[in-house]
Amino acid sequence: MNWILQTRKLLRQDASYFKFYLSSAVFCNKKLHHSWTSKAVQEKFVQFFQQEDHKFIPSSSVLPWNDPSLFFVNAGMNQFKPVLLGTSQPPCKRAVNSQKCIRVGGKHNDLSAVGLDSYHHTFFEMLGSWSFGDYFKEEASRLAWQLLTEEYGLSPERLYVTYFGGDDVLGLAPDLQARNAWLRLGVPVERVLPFGMKDNFWEMGAVGPCGPCSELHYYRGADSPESVAHLVNAGHEDLIELWNLVFVQYKRRLDATLEALQHHHVDTGMGLERLTATLNNCTSNYDTDLFQPVFQALQQVSGCASYSGSFSGPCQTRDTVYRLMADHARMAVVALADGCLPTASSTELAELAVLQDWLTPVCSAVVDTLSCRYPTLQEQLPVVLSVLRFELQHYFLNTAKLRPAWSALVMSEPRLSVLEDACSTGLLEALTALLPDLHAAQGSPLPPHVAVRFTQQFGVPLEVVEELANLYDCPLHLQEYSKALEGHRRLHRLRHVSLHKLDLDNVVAQLIEKNIPETNASHVYKYSPVTEGNAVSVSSQKGSTRNYSRYNYDPVETSVVAIVHDGNVVALANGLKEKQNIGLVLKDSNFYTAAGGQVSDVGEISFDGRQETFRVSEAESVGGYTIHWGSFSSDHHSVAVGAGVRCMVDEEYRLRCSQHHTATHLLLAAIRLHTGAVTSQLSSLVTAEELKLEVGTYGPLDTDLVLDAERTVQDWVRKGGAITRCQVPLTAALADTRLTPLPGAVYPDLVTVVTTRSGEEVVSSELCCGTHLQDVAHLIDFVITSVSSSEGAGVREMYGVCGEAAAVVLNRGRLLQLELTERISKTSADSRCEDVAWARKVMEDTLPHRVRRELQEFCRGVDHPSKTSKTIDANIESTKAIISELETVNRTVSSGAIVHAVSCQHGANKKILKAAFNIFKGRSSLVLLKIRNSIRARAVVNEAGMSAGGSASTWLQPLLDSFPEGRLTTGTNPHSLANFAADDIADEAFETSKNRLLEQCRLYIDRVEGQTVAPTDVRSEA
Repeated sequence: MNWILQTRKLLRQDASYFKFYLSSAVFCNKKLHHSWTSKAVQEKFVQFFQQEDHKFIPSSSVLPWNDPSLFFVNAGMNQFKPVLLGTSQPPCKRAVNSQKCIRVGGKHNDLSAVGLDSYHHTFFEMLGSWSFGDYFKEEASRLAWQLLTEEYGLSPERLYVTYFGGDDVLGLAPDLQARNAWLRLGVPVERVLPFGMKDNFWEMGAVGPCGPCSELHYYRGADSPESVAHLVNAGHEDLIELWNLVFVQYKRRLDATLEALQHHHVDTGMGLERLTATLNNCTSNYDTDLFQPVFQALQQVSGCASYSGSFSGPCQTRDTVYRLMADHARMAVVALADGCLPTASSTELAELAVLQDWLTPVCSAVVDTLSCRYPTLQEQLPVVLSVLRFELQHYFLNTAKLRPAWSALVMSEPRLSVLEDACSTGLLEALTALLPDLHAAQGSPLPPHVAVRFTQQFGVPLEVVEELANLYDCPLHLQEYSKALEGHRRLHRLRHVSLHKLDLDNVVAQLIEKNIPETNASHVYKYSPVTEGNAVSVSSQKGSTRNYSRYNYDPVETSVVAIVHDGNVVALANGLKEKQNIGLVLKDSNFYTAAGGQVSDVGEISFDGRQETFRVSEAESVGGYTIHWGSFSSDHHSVAVGAGVRCMVDEEYRLRCSQHHTATHLLLAAIRLHTGAVTSQLSSLVTAEELKLEVGTYGPLDTDLVLDAERTVQDWVRKGGAITRCQVPLTAALADTRLTPLPGAVYPDLVTVVTTRSGEEVVSSELCCGTHLQDVAHLIDFVITSVSSSEGAGVREMYGVCGEAAAVVLNRGRLLQLELTERISKTSADSRCEDVAWARKVMEDTLPHRVRRELQEFCRGVDHPSKTSKTIDANIESTKAIISELETVNRTVSSGAIVHAVSCQHGANKKILKAAFNIFKGRSSLVLLKIRNSIRARAVVNEAGMSAGGSASTWLQPLLDSFPEGRLTTGTNPHSLANFAADDIADEAFETSKNRLLEQCRLYIDRVEGQTVAPTDVRSEA
């Protein structure tokens, strides 16, 4: 979204020419009699359908809380998508609403056309009506025709209607039911026109609900309306589509065939801007009261000539800039007001705020035109202005910071000097990484995957990528780019798919087909503190001893209702081997499934009359079923449907997860309390070992402030307070300004609100499905162990621990502070290096962050002890040799996956793994390094491997099984990239398990990619 670049291109004139436009005489606007305000148009639409027994449903946020596949809500149907998918009950039989929509990416992307024509916008309002299994085509057509011709008074002679004309390939007949409905309403046959799949068949996606649609088009030109049928669906501005009526009657299957739905739905949508322009006889949406006040504000603050409505001629450039700025101001204000806070510095928002004096009048004008329908915009205006001012400040700071590096780059690449957007987000970093690709592509099209890296990895606007491609004589083919972009997004959506790499849609379909009842998961939240006889004493951070109760998680007696074995739902699984993974679906379960940032429970399932237990490594919820993934610890086991079982969660594991989840809520509340600014949670991860919280704020958030927040949480813990959970309708929760849903998260119709108190005071209210403590005091203690800057201004990533672990860490910190104080009092020039070496050594352990800061300050000014030149030389030479070896492997093994191991005494782990990532680019690869006493490994799974169900994190699992003291970490997409690290590994231990590990890794990728993969030679050196 880089609208300012478009503006610059339009204004790329010499200075005098530009000044001529700004100082030109006021162009007389075409005076039109506006008989319909946008407010009246919207109210008439809603009232009409309410009189026809439709329930008014308020607009949802433009952030798609219930659809991670979307960046923004782009249609009125988004909030009803679960209903159309059959996963949620409709809120009513008939509905009407006016929905805020943003279209700036994906399939529906109007960005490139904004300002250049009269009707495309990034933000618009969709007037919609729905029937959920109630009326169908006949009634929908009647209502639409009556509203347009009788209520709005549009001339029937200027209306054309389209319907689905059938498709021979799919074997679909023309939609004569819709055609006849229009004819019965009196529409002349010559104005009821058939069109194909492209124009008159609606699909939600590659799989899911779909059906034919019927559109109403209105002719607003000067010619006779009887002679313009050829302009329908031809992209002519004189004959525009007003209203689309979608008849949802099919479901697209995975094999692309269509299945008739049992219940039919109607989904209609009409743009408020376009309808308002039409009713006022305007040829442009920009001539309505939705845009004119914004133009006036822009004119007043800029001093330019007034907007004249020109799409050609001498005023076209200036008026195009007006349209761009007004459109993007509307979109930015609405998005920010709905909580869409940038996760990184946004060049676009900063450029919207180029002059601070512009902010208030322009944003206020936007709010004035919309607040009659969306009153929260007025309440959120201070937030909008705060974010824009912050982005402006950061933009200028970032520009000053980047300019020297940019100048140096231009010295070596002079052709880059013509770029007008040199300091746009990510451009410098992208060019540093991808210049070789641009040079390599000269004289041929730019590879689409390179363009995708520019836009998705580094955030470079597509317009800049196109300009770069032209500079380096490697034109970008937009169609190929779009295909590559869709593939990239499809892979990123895999992060929502099971770690067990099965076609879960197919599994759920099998469970439904076999009439397996959904799992009763109500037992998950049935737990309570043990109040007598089982208290645990723990030393708190103040040194006192405090008691708290363990929690009682009652086992659940239930039975097996289905078994998932190799992707199939079966009634019997025989001959199971040791650690062979299967999934058990039970009638009831008390296992928490991963959601809301919290990992799933682990535990055991015991079988009636058997000693051996089934170890549950993960519990997963899909389609209302809880699948308990796990295995037996020995061979020759069998499981059958109907077997009686006993579910037992790992109580200590669950308790630690609950403690860390409650602490996450408290830390976020404390940061909001101390910043006094706009603060949003960007992500969180809750495990039994620690919590991770990433927040973005538009105000100061330095480490001192974070540590102040830590003290506040500790005070709340000492004071204690009840933690309660209650269920409320999602619509009510979204209307509560205290509650902030996470963008992309999927929420049910009934959501849980967790309220946390300090004493009697409510300090936190959050939408949350996680498990929590029942009293804040049960955290025992809390400490932040790490604070780091993440990508973007005002973004901090914090790690912390609580419970017994926090008490241990705090005690360790106190002892180290005492020792540090003693060393400082005795330090001398002779002992300084020894003291610093001690400090650096102890910082390798988990410490309170405030103590770590003191140690870092103590070490400041003292370089790390240098290695001998002999060791440095050996590392350099060994690293070069290993990288050369990897290049040879890549040439020798020309296709398929790579599994390669190296064991040696010298080398740089990070450099080698980074080189391997680039050398084996595009291929699945696993590189295992044993350098001295450390193991490092990196697994990368390519697009084809992930499409086949492969996962980098699963590929490395054998290493974690062999070396449980190691750490398995992943990138943004755990299916694509994973790393493993373990230290203090003896050579004998590695050599003993090396061959078995390589064979397991080979077998895994062999199953995924369907080919024979031999591990390449394993080289060892002294």
